[in-house]
Amino acid sequence: MFSIYFIKNDFGLVKIGYSSQVTKRIRGIQAICGLGLELVYEYSSPCKEDITYLEKALHQYFSKYRKHGEWFESNILNYDLEVVVNAIID
Repeated sequence: MFSIYFIKNDFGLVKIGYSSQVTKRIRGIQAICGLGLELVYEYSSPCKEDITYLEKALHQYFSKYRKHGEWFESNILNYDLEVVVNAIID
């Protein structure tokens, strides 16, 4: 199973990424950056290609909020993430 995840750090930035092991990925990011992270949303699929497409589409959809790389302003949390994800995958 593969998942898209949205995690928020202590500074309020939100990372959009994907992993087959979200919990392990979050622990790895925490070890690197030394900040607290909170999982805010997760969407899973058995198809890696669907998830990688969704990640790119989400990065594009929220591009005006991009701060650095895969990190975005917390304004994206004002959106109903489930609705956005479903609109992209439909």
